[in-house]
Amino acid sequence: SPLAAYGPAGCGRRVQSLDWCLLFGMRTSRRRADSGAEVWPASTASDNEQGRPASARYVGAYDVTITEGIGWPTAAQLEVYEQDGMLRGQFPFPMHPGDELAFDMVPAGRDLFNPGLFHDGELFNIEMGVIFDFGEMADDRAVGVSMRSANGFFLGEGPRAR
Repeated sequence: SPLAAYGPAGCGRRVQSLDWCLLFGMRTSRRRADSGAEVWPASTASDNEQGRPASARYVGAYDVTITEGIGWPTAAQLEVYEQDGMLRGQFPFPMHPGDELAFDMVPAGRDLFNPGLFHDGELFNIEMGVIFDFGEMADDRAVGVSMRSANGFFLGEGPRAR
């Protein structure tokens, strides 16, 4: 599955943190971490009823209007795609200076992702302060995306362009 690199088989390949592997390596439907936070496993990426990979529900382009004053352009297209078995995203600008434009979409809940940021081709940081929410679906495909910070600050949103 596209998200498997963040599960047990991929822990040594992309993610170095043992805690991360434990959180996303669970194979049950949903559990609560010791802290009480809900944790959704990588198995949410399994095939759906239509026989398509679950990642197909997110793949596409989204025209995002971004909140002014956060240091990003106020309009941009988010491209979500699969590459080498990973669900990835890309804006036409880096999230932070020095970040590569493309990032991994790291599972953070059902239809939620945090960007896995890269520097010089290596995973540098899982940006827990940014959440991509693809929660609204039609015909098992995301109709749009919203972005917010971990504390709920609205960062932007936009409809699926294609």
